[in-house]
Amino acid sequence: MLAVLRYLLVDWLCSWRESPGAALSKSAVAGLLAGVAAMILLSLTMAERSAESSLRAFGDTTVVVSEPALSASAGSVHAAIPEALAAVGGGRRLHVGMAILPVEYDGKVASCFLYDPAQLRDWGDLAQVFQSHPRVLLDESMPPGARYTVLLGNLPAQVVVGARPVWFKRIQDGPCLLVPMQPSDHLQRRVLSDITVIETARGPESAMALAQWLRQYQAAEKCFGVTVRDPAEILKELGNISAAHTQWRSAILLVIAPLVALVFGTLTILEFRELRHTAALMRSLGTPGWLLWLRYLCENTVLALLAACLVLVPCGLQAADLFNAMGSPVGLWTAADSAAFFRADAPVVLLALGIGATLSTLPVAVGLMKPVGRVLP
Repeated sequence: MLAVLRYLLVDWLCSWRESPGAALSKSAVAGLLAGVAAMILLSLTMAERSAESSLRAFGDTTVVVSEPALSASAGSVHAAIPEALAAVGGGRRLHVGMAILPVEYDGKVASCFLYDPAQLRDWGDLAQVFQSHPRVLLDESMPPGARYTVLLGNLPAQVVVGARPVWFKRIQDGPCLLVPMQPSDHLQRRVLSDITVIETARGPESAMALAQWLRQYQAAEKCFGVTVRDPAEILKELGNISAAHTQWRSAILLVIAPLVALVFGTLTILEFRELRHTAALMRSLGTPGWLLWLRYLCENTVLALLAACLVLVPCGLQAADLFNAMGSPVGLWTAADSAAFFRADAPVVLLALGIGATLSTLPVAVGLMKPVGRVLP
């Protein structure tokens, strides 16, 4: 038996040296299919991470309501927010107004927002800044704590640079100035729109229920121009991407396995035809047919899996650099995502190639089941 195995191994290596075209073709096909599958699965994972990043930035319990302050029904939807919030189990809300006054400084034009001084306790670290400096500039290109003079309308005003709260990023992420709201601002029509950020207390479901309540109220009261944003679209997108990821894993099994079986099977049949007399002779000398079949199975499997590993390993390890080069935000792809790829996605590709390599040897198995006399006349 050892002599037979040694002969098969030598024959295997000699066939690669004498006719490398078949082995290279098999490796190229397996590597190409593995590369395409890897890019599809990696892209879906990246899309999931992007959606998750958007969800974290917006907040899965957040609803943002923007209502024109100059419309005929101004303030109607905002007046209904406390009732709507109570209906879904409570939460907190922070109200700001977008002012008409332009802000100019350092060659820039920024938006102006009016904050409610009665809500300073909900502004976190900025609450202390507001107590000593009522006008706060939010601009990440400037050092926090620095003081500047800006033109508020046509008048100069002293401001201090502060750190932007996380919840405020859901309203504005560009340069803006925060000034205290006065009771006369709405009466003097200085406010362009009222914006409220609501964070519900009972999870994403309560946020979507709150948004639905406000939209129904808006439709019933015919409040035009009101915008209600909630995490429903992001959650839906994330669910669709996750479902597509699962479907693509199944599709890879259903597509790659037959393709590998077809290509590898064709090349294996051609090889077997050239060596069928040698195989028949060895069978006549007592070599089991399954051992000869095992030679072709090992060859196809090794070529397929080795080529796939040479593609999958670099793809998984260098995915962050690849996506960064394509314009994705730095840090979105992490080492944990690479580990998840090797744990969940790469095995699917290897399984598909392994199944295809096994199926490709079925014609050889059928040929080896024939009586020796059918091969040797």
